[in-house]
Amino acid sequence: MAKRLPNPLGAPAELAGALRVLPKIAENTRSMAHDTKALADLKRDMAAVAERTEGITTMDARMSNIEATMPVLVDVQRDLAMVPEIIARLDERISRLSILLEELSQSVEGLQRSITPLGRLAGRLPGASKPARHEPGVERDPRAR
Repeated sequence: MAKRLPNPLGAPAELAGALRVLPKIAENTRSMAHDTKALADLKRDMAAVAERTEGITTMDARMSNIEATMPVLVDVQRDLAMVPEIIARLDERISRLSILLEELSQSVEGLQRSITPLGRLAGRLPGASKPARHEPGVERDPRAR
């Protein structure tokens, strides 16, 4: 195959084709210049967004702490749900204890009333000590000390 000779007229045709694309390149360059000017505003706005969202890291740390304590909080919540039942049982037991204490108090008073005459009787026996000051119904001689 023989070598092809370059077409001397082909170079201007390629040049003319390239020159036809230049207006489109210029138009695209103007559009890029306009868009590039907006980057400065965008950079300023992004800085403001970053400044306003600084608290998110603090909130994230707090949320992590809350998340870590959730199992404990769930256990506490279960225990707190049982508090009314426990208080009701305690109230019932305190009521029963109050009744028992009242009965005991009455028994002690009855026992004291029944023992007092025996104490007086024992005080009259020979060799008995003097009656105690706190015994009801026993009058002491003011001269005896």
